Amino acid sequence: AASCSALGGGGTSSSTSLVQRVSEDEVILTVGIYHPEKPATVMQEVLVLGSQKLTDLKDKISCQRETIAKMHGVEAPSGFFFINGTFYDDLREEGSIRYSENILQFIEHKQEQGKEAVLTLARGSPKQQEERLERSGLNHKFTQRRMEDVTFDELEVKLGSGFPSYVYCHQGCCEHRIAFHDLRLAHKDDRALVSEYPRVVYQKFERRCKCMICGCDEGRHIVYDDKHALCSPCIMCEGCHQSLHLSEEGEKLYDGYRMYTYPMGVPKEA
Repeated sequence: AASCSALGGGGTSSSTSLVQRVSEDEVILTVGIYHPEKPATVMQEVLVLGSQKLTDLKDKISCQRETIAKMHGVEAPSGFFFINGTFYDDLREEGSIRYSENILQFIEHKQEQGKEAVLTLARGSPKQQEERLERSGLNHKFTQRRMEDVTFDELEVKLGSGFPSYVYCHQGCCEHRIAFHDLRLAHKDDRALVSEYPRVVYQKFERRCKCMICGCDEGRHIVYDDKHALCSPCIMCEGCHQSLHLSEEGEKLYDGYRMYTYPMGVPKEA
């Protein structure tokens, strides 16, 4: 385990000016965010300062499911990191949901069931039963904290992409494995201003599907149940969509299909 504060002082975690420089004893962490459906694939890699809050990293994570939610007006601002038995919930916005509440209730229910099973099957004196229960880990208590109140300096983490698995969850059910790939002091070759962090240093290129009709242009729309489409769902470029669905005056030619905007690519780092 590596404690972020063990390497450097880090400084305070308040709103910083655009010209505040990174201190010489600042800690820089390299955090990997993995694909929600391909847990071995790194989707994004971000440099974050030890003095920055967990919410600074959350706001830098890019996921297409969030893009889709924004496009359809169903974006949920809530989310959490799960690190070393603690749920760090994002409760900055009014109406945010503490996702970890239901998870903790489920865990506590399962722990009680496990305790009953251990005590029922365990043999020996009451003291031996209690010792066996303690070894089972069913007495472990998980905790909750507000993400916006915690800096990376306060965490104790293990480096590497293997065990343990830390988790980032957002939009209700989209879960990403996260890992701390590196932890070091800042040096002269790093970006000098605090405002330049968190900084994305790797972003996986998401290959876009081409139009299934012309086979040339990039897809812009996903169409379901279209009687004239090749398949359902069918990805269409803007030109093929207009030729198939709209008249020269821009009026809809027929109904009976559902069409959604195909998510755009990853955001570019300034």
